[in-house]
Parts: sequence; C-alpha cells; structure tokens
Amino acid sequence: LKYDPTDLEGDFTSYNVLPFLQHRLNQHLLTNMPTGRTPSHNLRPTDDQRKLLAILQSQHSAILNGGVSTGKSLASAIYALNLTFSRVPKYGIIRKRSSVDSIILVPTDEMVAKYQMYFEMLTTDIPALCCPDELKLQKGGTGYTLTRRPLVIEYLFSEKPTETYSTDLQSSVPQILVTTLSGLEKVVRSEGPQQTKQKHLLDLQLLAVDDMSLFLKSTHIGQDCLIQKSGKKSKYVNSVQSLIKEIQNLHLSEYYKDLDRRLDITKKKFEEEKGLNNLGPSELEKRLTKHRRKFLYKPIQYCFISKSEESYKHLLQTKLNLDNTRSINMAIQKHNQVQPQGFDTTKIHDLYTKFLIEKSDQLTQRDEDPLTRFVEKLIRFNDTQRVLKERERKLISASSSISLDSQLSTTDSSNFSSKPSSNEVLMINAYFPIGLTGEKLELVLKDLNVSENFPSDSEIVNLMNHHVELSRHNVKNLEKSFLKFKTDLEKDMVDRSSIRKYIPPLIKKFKELNPTNDSKFLVVVPNYVNIRKIIKKLSGTCKGEKFRALSDTKVNQGIATQGETDQTETSHTEIAAGSSQHLILNASQSIGIDFSGYSNVIIFGLDSLIPQLAFVSKPSLSSSANKVSGIVDPFDDLSVYYLAKLLATPTKQEKNILFVFDSYSKRSSKQDKIKSEQSLKRFSEIIMYNQLVKKVNTKSLFEEDIPLVYGIDDSFVSSVQS
Repeated sequence: LKYDPTDLEGDFTSYNVLPFLQHRLNQHLLTNMPTGRTPSHNLRPTDDQRKLLAILQSQHSAILNGGVSTGKSLASAIYALNLTFSRVPKYGIIRKRSSVDSIILVPTDEMVAKYQMYFEMLTTDIPALCCPDELKLQKGGTGYTLTRRPLVIEYLFSEKPTETYSTDLQSSVPQILVTTLSGLEKVVRSEGPQQTKQKHLLDLQLLAVDDMSLFLKSTHIGQDCLIQKSGKKSKYVNSVQSLIKEIQNLHLSEYYKDLDRRLDITKKKFEEEKGLNNLGPSELEKRLTKHRRKFLYKPIQYCFISKSEESYKHLLQTKLNLDNTRSINMAIQKHNQVQPQGFDTTKIHDLYTKFLIEKSDQLTQRDEDPLTRFVEKLIRFNDTQRVLKERERKLISASSSISLDSQLSTTDSSNFSSKPSSNEVLMINAYFPIGLTGEKLELVLKDLNVSENFPSDSEIVNLMNHHVELSRHNVKNLEKSFLKFKTDLEKDMVDRSSIRKYIPPLIKKFKELNPTNDSKFLVVVPNYVNIRKIIKKLSGTCKGEKFRALSDTKVNQGIATQGETDQTETSHTEIAAGSSQHLILNASQSIGIDFSGYSNVIIFGLDSLIPQLAFVSKPSLSSSANKVSGIVDPFDDLSVYYLAKLLATPTKQEKNILFVFDSYSKRSSKQDKIKSEQSLKRFSEIIMYNQLVKKVNTKSLFEEDIPLVYGIDDSFVSSVQS
C-alpha cells in the first residue's frame, strides 16, 4: 500500500484526499472549530475509513468487512468525489464523449438518500465548473487551456422518482451515479427516464457496492429481485454478479474498439509517409507494436463494503470444512502407504499425491469467507482474457478491528464511533416476550425464558457438531430448505393483525416497569407487512400513543469521524421528531439509517431476524421460494446487527430491545403448532450461536414465562431429507 492504514495521527489529506474535501469535513463535522477558515487541526478518519482509503488510493480493489456506524459509506463517497475532481482531462485522440466516473450500488432507497446527504454536505459552496474536462491547444500552439464542466450526480431509487444534483443546475451525463439494483438494471438495459444510459458506462473507473453481504443473503430486497436465471440450463445466479459481468464486458469491449481506432490512425499516418520516406512493412509492424504496448487496459476499480460477520459463522464453517476434508485426508494417508514400482508409476504416484493435497487445501479453505470467494470469482478475468490478467488490480480484503460481536462488549470507545466515552460497559436490556392465544381467543403474553436452559460453551460446540452431521455437511442447503418451507406458506409468516394486537400491551407493560424511561419505541417488522394499515388501526386502539412511518419522518444523517484525541465523534442517522412519536419501519428500511432518537426497539417475529424472510415484500409468491436455491449465503441472522445499531445511538438513556415471538393458539391445528415449533427452534439457534444471553441483560416483562428449549430441529431435518 502507498498509504499507511495504521497512521492514527494522519488526517484525510494523508490519504491523498483533496484539501477542499478535508475543509468540508472540518466545516460540517469538526466540533469546537475556531472562527475563521483555518481550523487548529484537521478531522481524522476512523479505523475503517483509513483502511478503505489506503487500499483505494493505492489503486487496488477493496473488500471491507467493517463495523456499524464507522463511516464506511462516507469514505466511499469521499473517494468517488476525489476521483472525479482529479481525473485526467480528455485530449487529442482520446475520445471526447461524456462518461460516468463512479457507480455506487446500494440495497435500499434509504441508502441512496444517505449518499445524497453525504454528497450535498461535501459539495457545499463548490464552484459551478469544478470538474476537469478537456485540454485545448491555445492559439499559436504555445500552451494548453484546461476547460471544466459542472459536477452532476444522479440518484436512482427503486420506489421514488430519479433525482439529479448539478452545480450549475443543468442536466447532463453525471460523473457519479448512486443507484439501487433495479436502477442499475435500467441503466445497463438503457431503459427508463434517467439521464444515464449504457453508453455512458464505457469509461467507468470505480464500481462500489455498499452492504454487499445483503445482496447474497436474500432473493429480494423490497421490490428488487436479487436472483435471476441465466444460461442454457437456466441456472439461478445473483443479479449483482450478472450486471457487474455485463458492465465489465462492455468496458473491455470498448477498450478493444479504442485500440482498433488508434491502430487505424497509425496505419493511415504510415500510408501517408510510406511513399515519401520509402518505408517498408517492418516499419509498420514496429509502429503498431509500439502503440499497442503504450495503450494499456486500465481495469475498473471495485470496492465492496460489508458488515463484519458474526464469529459463530466462521466456527461453523471451519467445522464443515474439517468434516469435508476428513475423507480426503484418509485417502492421502492410504496413498502414502503405497510403494510405487518403476519410474512411470512413481511419477503418477507423485502427481496423484499433489492432486490430493491441493484438493485438501481447497476443501479446508472453501467458503471460509463467502463474500471474498464470491467477489474473487466475480471480478477476475476469464481464461479467454488471459492476455489481460497481468493488468488486473490486486484485490485486498480488510476487516474492522472491532467485529459486531465485540462492539457489544468492548469498553474502548476510541474504536467505536458511537459509544459514550466511558470505561463502563453499557449492555442493552433485552426482553423476549412470546404471545399465545387463550381459550377465549384473548392474547396471552408471557416471557420466553432464554437463560434457564442456555447451554454451556462445550454444549454449544456439541450442538454445532450435531447440526453439521444432521445437514450432511451442508448447513447452507439445510437452511435453504427451511427458507423454502417458510417462504412457500399460503399466508404471510407473521399475521398482520397480531402486530397491532401486541404493540399496545407491550408498550403499556414496559412503561409500568420503567416509569422513568420516556423514550418512544422504534418497531421493526418484515417487509411484507403494510405499515400504513397497522398505524391506522393503532390510532384507534392505542390511546395516548402516536405512531408514524419512516416516510413521514425527515431523516438527517450524521457521519463517523475521528477527533483530535482519537475519540470518534458521534455517528448516526438522526430520525427527526423521533422523541414525540413511535416509529414503525420495515426491515429493509433499517438498512442505511441508524436508530438515533430511540433507546427502545421492538423486533417483531423471527421473520424480522432472517434476511430472506425480513426483506421479501411478497413472501407468498412461489417464485420467491424457487429462487431461494440461488442465495449465496443463506445461513445468517440480523440480531447482532440490530443490537449494534441500537448501541451506536448517542443517547445516554438506558437502551432496551424486545425480541417478540408470535406463537400458536391453543385452538391451532396440529400443522400450525408444528410450524410454530420449527420457528421456535430456529429462534433458539439464533440466541445460542450468537450467545445473546452473554451480550445483553436479559429481563422479564411478565410474571409467567416459558423456558426456551435449545437444540437443532431433528424432526424438520428428517422431513426434508426424506
């Protein structure tokens, strides 16, 4: 790397960020800035920002598995602007077309709005003509004049009209495109009313994907489909993979066209000079070879940002790999006992030994990091493009110094942007209410006792081994079977009416036990739940309480940065007016906004915890169940993610989270009870593998409780395998 990602004293300019952008960061984010234009010190980047900028400014591609609210998105926005403001101007035979410099792909509309706020902040008071455009030869040939063009940024939403920002208020081809998946599909297909079309991607320099891991964990995010069929065999492939490959091929094809144009110009000049200077064919070949070597292909730079994975996933994958390699290691052991006879036999024996060892290494490392493995296959040139392999950018993977797990237990506030500067560990209070329907169809609320039967560390390891064996060493496929079963139900997984029945008594009981806690609730529900209908019903049944949807709320976004004493500043996306009304939002809306203004959170049902169930808007569609087969990384949950977002809120008030489980009625059919028990088993896996009992203060709301039974659902596995 050209820049040191461990330099704690360096500011943004230490990573080749333009002083103009450093000044904007100082102006908007530096606390206690002195009067006048020159501050006493510059704002410093966070740990994740240092790593990302060090890799990108060294001209490599990056994968960053970072923490929550550590300024990763801001760093990618800064780099995209830096790239546009410092790009090489067009000159001579270099093509004179307008092109997009950077694409930033995000999963949700809320994240598009987040980047919109970042760019507006970074471009405050910028000159109208600020971007290098073209070098023009002055009259007389004594020098060159640099012409400039306005900065244009286009924002493509999935469920909102396209918006454009321009420094001179005129619409033209944007240098930066921030888009959701459906927006990028329209651009690549040259469909839709947006300014950007496929022809504007030919000179693309940067393609960044924020929250990349979410694109690998579900078939849909809201209305955007993440899985599509491809090829003669109609195999399911990831939509991000298809689009990036298509853009990569367009980029490469245009390079060859430009090369042909340059060589044609060289040929024409040679033909003009051939008769005058008596030049032979060898001279033409020499000139063509020279121009071919000078005009090198510059690959697209990639940036993939993701949240760090929970530690149990790495442990589970390691166990899977150990089991997968056991048979191959036995084969190696037996093969080594064979004594070859003769030269030819020895050669074959050695080759087979080498093959077995390589196979063992591959199995050991397989899927250890699904994101890195996916990205490596995605951006690498194929065998037909081997002549360009030497031009490939290095792909560097970096992880946050603090994982999501450790964010819930660390006492070092200098490494986590939003924790209060205190040596005390501020653990979140967690409640686990479960609802049942009584004999008279009334709602009966009890506590799910998650502590009584919580297994020891050794028991968790044994259960994990049992999980691996039951799945026949393929936990991913077993999870896909569970997701298909849940997604293919005839009705929605969570009864919409039950949500509005649960909320009033839960809030009432919580206030009785916590009379000094005056913070309102933020309620997360699956994407298929119609929030407007719930709010309408609650307005008539929940007296004294007011509810709103996210679309009713003005969103202001804060940014993670690092201050003078290496203490990171408060990082959050403030939800304005949150203190006066409860907020209900869909699971995908929680991606890209933080929970600031709320110290109490309700996560409703198992379906809000598993990405495939949380993000799909219409779970009853059979196509959703079929496409589950195409999910790259299905075994995951959002519990620690929600906890980390709540912990990141700057409020000093005690923080509380309610994981609400909707159980079956006493009058439910046997089949409904089985389905509910299967969901409860999966819920126990989430609590057990994440060790939530050790990361939160478990508390009770009600006098009665139901002990949670931990373990793997053997009956469900048997039904799947039969």
